Amino acid sequence: MKNINVFGYATFGTPNGFTQSCIYGNKNLEKVLKTFDLKTDAIQLLSPNDRIYSIRKEGIADKFMISYSVYTYAKEKNSNRTGTFIGTSLIFSNEIADENLILNSLHQIHQKLKNNNVSNNVLNINHSKEFNLTNVFDQDFEKIKYNSKKIGFIDWQSSDKNLVIFTNKLDNNSIQNLFKKALEILPKYDTLFFIDSKEIAEFVSQKRLFRLIDINILEEEIQNFQTEIKQQVLNTISTFENKKEKARG
Repeated sequence: MKNINVFGYATFGTPNGFTQSCIYGNKNLEKVLKTFDLKTDAIQLLSPNDRIYSIRKEGIADKFMISYSVYTYAKEKNSNRTGTFIGTSLIFSNEIADENLILNSLHQIHQKLKNNNVSNNVLNINHSKEFNLTNVFDQDFEKIKYNSKKIGFIDWQSSDKNLVIFTNKLDNNSIQNLFKKALEILPKYDTLFFIDSKEIAEFVSQKRLFRLIDINILEEEIQNFQTEIKQQVLNTISTFENKKEKARG
């Protein structure tokens, strides 16, 4: 079995506001995978044209999980609650695929999920039992299953930090590049969010619960992290050498 899973989720009125479901892969992950619910007091979708992308890391038993997600605006049926959405995640275990394949599959599956459950930016269901997850796959998903590759998770750190990266545009090329660059800094963070809405950026800035940076300083952020890692390696070597000297002493 390929180490890839697909989750779909949305904010419903009942029974508990948010539900995530395994559409493809290991159903047991529904019980152990962290929730994909957005922390809406820190970041949220504010208008119908908004979308948020994210990359998240997570360790489960002896597996390293990387999740690629997209969130789009969807109001709850018969409700004026803000911050509601529908979302899709591709979850990789100990491997990864090319960014263009990830993005294409993510978009296609998410669009079909929206077609099944959303009309005019409003969820056409109000109970998680009615969440329609049928027929969301196509041939492009087969490509992603058979073009995945092992990835070395060097310097994996447990972290509860979240970073929001604001960019002026989230077209396909931009997102692919961001996904690729994000892997260089993901060890330092739990989740990286990507947005192109000034309103969402302003919201995140005001709430001050997640760190917000502009795309222009992402390279600097990556360089700083690489310097930190080098220093940690040097410190480890120095500590080891000192212990060795004491043992000889």
